[in-house]
Amino acid sequence: MGAGVFKLAIICGGPSLERGISLNSARSVMDHLSSEGIEIFPFYVDLFKNFYQLSKAQLYSNTPSDFDFKLKDAGRILTKEEFIERLRQTDLVFPIMHGDFGENGEIQDLLEIYDLPFMGPSSQTARRMFHKNIANDVLRANGYDFVSVLELHKGDSDILKKIQDFKEKHRLTRLIVKPAAGGSSIGVSSASIEEKAKEYADNLFNLGMKTVLVEPFHEGTEFTIIILQSLKDGSPVALCPSEINISYENNSFFDFRSKYLPTAAVKWPCPPQSFDKNIVQSIRKQSENLFALFKMRDFARVDGWVLENGRIIFTDFNPISGMEQNSFIFEQSTRLGFTHDELLLYIVKNACNRHQITPPKMVESTTVRRLPVGVLFGGITSERQVSLMSGTNIWQKLRHSKKYLPIPFFYDSTGNIWKISYTHALNHTVEEVEENCFKVSHKNIQLLQTICSDARKRLGLNQYDISNNFSKKFTFDEFIKFIKQEGIFIFNALHGGDGENGVIQNKFDEHCVSYSGSGERASSICADKYRTGQVILQLKDPIASSLPKKTFKTDMLFKKNTEELKLFYEEMSTEWRISSIIIKPQNDGCSSGIVRLGSSEDLSIYLKFIQEKARYIPPYVFYEQKSMVEMPSEKPEHLVFEPFIVVDKIQIIDNALEYTPNTGWLELTVGVLENCGLYSSMNPSITIAKNAILALEEKFQGGTGVNITPPPENIVAAEDRRLIKQSVETVSKALEIENYGRIDCFWNIKTKKLIIIEANTSPAMTGSTVIFHQALAEEKSLTPLEFIELIIQNSIANKNSKA
Repeated sequence: MGAGVFKLAIICGGPSLERGISLNSARSVMDHLSSEGIEIFPFYVDLFKNFYQLSKAQLYSNTPSDFDFKLKDAGRILTKEEFIERLRQTDLVFPIMHGDFGENGEIQDLLEIYDLPFMGPSSQTARRMFHKNIANDVLRANGYDFVSVLELHKGDSDILKKIQDFKEKHRLTRLIVKPAAGGSSIGVSSASIEEKAKEYADNLFNLGMKTVLVEPFHEGTEFTIIILQSLKDGSPVALCPSEINISYENNSFFDFRSKYLPTAAVKWPCPPQSFDKNIVQSIRKQSENLFALFKMRDFARVDGWVLENGRIIFTDFNPISGMEQNSFIFEQSTRLGFTHDELLLYIVKNACNRHQITPPKMVESTTVRRLPVGVLFGGITSERQVSLMSGTNIWQKLRHSKKYLPIPFFYDSTGNIWKISYTHALNHTVEEVEENCFKVSHKNIQLLQTICSDARKRLGLNQYDISNNFSKKFTFDEFIKFIKQEGIFIFNALHGGDGENGVIQNKFDEHCVSYSGSGERASSICADKYRTGQVILQLKDPIASSLPKKTFKTDMLFKKNTEELKLFYEEMSTEWRISSIIIKPQNDGCSSGIVRLGSSEDLSIYLKFIQEKARYIPPYVFYEQKSMVEMPSEKPEHLVFEPFIVVDKIQIIDNALEYTPNTGWLELTVGVLENCGLYSSMNPSITIAKNAILALEEKFQGGTGVNITPPPENIVAAEDRRLIKQSVETVSKALEIENYGRIDCFWNIKTKKLIIIEANTSPAMTGSTVIFHQALAEEKSLTPLEFIELIIQNSIANKNSKA
């Protein structure tokens, strides 16, 4: 960084349950604002409100739990004075903490006391927005529709009776229980029964909350809207609201998982599909008035409902909106022509104007022509949402590359491929991307152009033609012709199915298309979990082996009656001397349809979900299954059974790592690179599952799951790590993995044996995926962008060496 570089401090973490979301937001800001003109300095607040300066590697962790315990041992706590002094060395501070300490006015108080320029609301505004009962009082006093609320305090007597009376008084059939102060996602529950509502309230009290709110579950349609403060005159300008489409059956609601992990069960259409233009403009106008009423600054997000009778109510006020890569603030701003970095720079400039600071400039380096890289994602498998997350993340990372020019391509459910616009790529789910590609609504175009013209004019920006948001369709043959003509390298971000089983690789090979990852042979082997196991067993390696596996035709299992299934299950249990068995599709991704069975009854239930072509298995159907299980998009031809391995217990409690040895088994995941026949294994990561099996969100959703990279020396010694890496390289070579991959395995610290679970030839590349942690932990540390560039570089080198 040279002279005149703008220095931006970002503060993330905090003591709240939303600290993981804060880490995601901070990572996104660093990704999109870091440039030759802007240097980012990340700071972190832990559970106990201690201050640290983070390394950029730590910022790419999946959750704060990945490094909290390391900070305690290796990181030096900054005193308040040291923290303030380091902030003074920057030009502007961006507190990106969600929940307590970040949005309740505390951090703003501290920054105001020391006269430090910062982005976002003042301490007074943050307090009024954050405390839901106070915000309700403001609405009531100013003539807005407001939510009837029951306020419960820790230690209250007759809490159950109060809930019963509240429900009866308002003639409610369903209740929402939430913290009185907090974000809009964590700690929120829904209940139809008063006793259940009390249980949820007690849970919040046990987490240390002193006040809990109970409010009606509304009948209508949810929405959320972003408001920006204009650089032109400081006035609030609402963007285009997003409608929330979700099934509310079985007490479901728009919770943390629905917001932050794409799933076909939730859609965020923007513009809204259910509201007419008058409702949309009314939401915009009222949200702008509320921005002014609460004296918000720079940006904010407000949530609300359009009730069945047409009334508009506002229920949650978010002083610091989440800034994950496809979050509402980016989805709505891209509809109006912003890129991620343009939107963030606009907000930064607004704060600079308020503090009379010279704003930064995004300095674009002059480079030679960048090689075009088509990032291919989507598909029809159960892992298509993970593919969307991976693909958009790779595309966004490469936007800042000096070597490669990324182009997003979307593989739809009919086999066509779309060169998609920036706007379409920023949809929440694959289904929404496809819908926006295929269905160009004249009504929506008119509404969006009206909002776009109005908002950009009031924001002081040039006009934008939303026809730029349209995408272009190719048949597969047309796509091949186009990428060959343009010299486009393909980064394959498809997961599962034809994208990972060798089918698409074979088509690329036939047409001499350069692409990332393994070729047809390794892809077909590794996609088949049974075949993978057979290759590893044939190695007869002294350290690495495979779990015993049995594979059966799904239709054959369907034909078995209750007694036959019981006998079938008992025979496997007896042979393997275990009671719990893992079942999974033989040919699918690493998360789809994987369940721990405890009995033949469980097997019968699982087969019923397969027969009914269920999109997912709800939580708590099986033992220790606390998360939803995504199911295959089509009936698997074969199902694989293998023993369930009991692993040693590793927990992170009060920022300390607690390890309880038992069987000696640990679950690991290891990234591997291949370049011209040479294999290089990265440091392994210990994966810690909350339940029996790693859930989809623990693997791919930032802010959830814990990965420890590299494993602590007292658990996995350096010599053990060397053996693991050596064995992973041997296995990868036997499987003929090319370019890069990921091996999931169990390591026994007692016997020094390695059991391979499966091999992934197209590992996930979501924003906080474990393979990025491993690249950052290498002796020659690689940022996520550098790691992606290395994959492309090695793949091209491999291709050239074979030419």
